[in-house]
Amino acid sequence: MNKSINKTFENSAIELMYYGEKENLNQHFYFFGLSIAEILHYFPKNSKIVNLNFVAQYKNDCINQNDLKNKESLNELITFINKHNQFDFFEFDTTLSNNIQISSHDDCEISLTFPTKFKYNALLNKLLTKHNYNSEKVISELMENKNLYIKMKQPDIIEKVYRNFDEFWHEND
Repeated sequence: MNKSINKTFENSAIELMYYGEKENLNQHFYFFGLSIAEILHYFPKNSKIVNLNFVAQYKNDCINQNDLKNKESLNELITFINKHNQFDFFEFDTTLSNNIQISSHDDCEISLTFPTKFKYNALLNKLLTKHNYNSEKVISELMENKNLYIKMKQPDIIEKVYRNFDEFWHEND
């Protein structure tokens, strides 16, 4: 299910959402149906990168983090990704200086891990609103359905709740 990075998913439905806690009570969110190019635009451009790994492919060409000159600047990374928009970023992991972790698999499965004290609501509100969701209601539903995957119809109607990703995948593949 590889969605090309040059496609815009803005205003489209996010196929699946998840909220849970990781080690050290870090807040973990998962969104199926977003590209890495889109999600990075929700973070401040002056954010610093402390760790970056990615692999992207287009036909027979392959790029990775070693092709990026300035690996510490989120703004440079966004520019690089936009310049290489024909590539599918099938594996992507970065940690920002404020310990936010951003990961993507197949350039359509986004995982965001926020430190416990980070105020993520503004970022999630922007993201969800851009996709025509009632962000307050969606965030509330995610919190109430902790550790479950939710298929939600815009603006805030739960279609189905899944125990795990595999259950969703087998039903929707």
